[in-house]
Amino acid sequence: RHGARAGTMLNEDGRTPVHCLMLNPDAPISSFFHLLSISEEALLLPDADGNLPLHLLCEHNGDKEELLRAVLAAGKKEASLQNGEGKTPLHLLACSFGTDEHVGSLSALLASSPDAAEVPDGRGKLPADLLPA
Repeated sequence: RHGARAGTMLNEDGRTPVHCLMLNPDAPISSFFHLLSISEEALLLPDADGNLPLHLLCEHNGDKEELLRAVLAAGKKEASLQNGEGKTPLHLLACSFGTDEHVGSLSALLASSPDAAEVPDGRGKLPADLLPA
């Protein structure tokens, strides 16, 4: 199937179209569902830095709660996986969007993977350690 291969093709950063979509703050959620229909396995492919699409979403667009919930519903097991720096998506969300106005995103991620709250990153930091003061 040509379409499935297109969904997992990598750019120079080792990113699939799903990775790139997670970096786009203006991407409609319908684009995610379209890419998911082409290639579900793209959710589990790391980029050159070990980031899954969920890592990138949490770091760059974690305030997009509807998209975050859709990604979590599509593939729950990646919510606790660590990237090349040992960070889970929860570490990245806490660092970038760990404020009261993003409690919905934090709650969704914690509900999907409660154990991620107890996983230290490569520097020994827990996600709670990275929340803004």
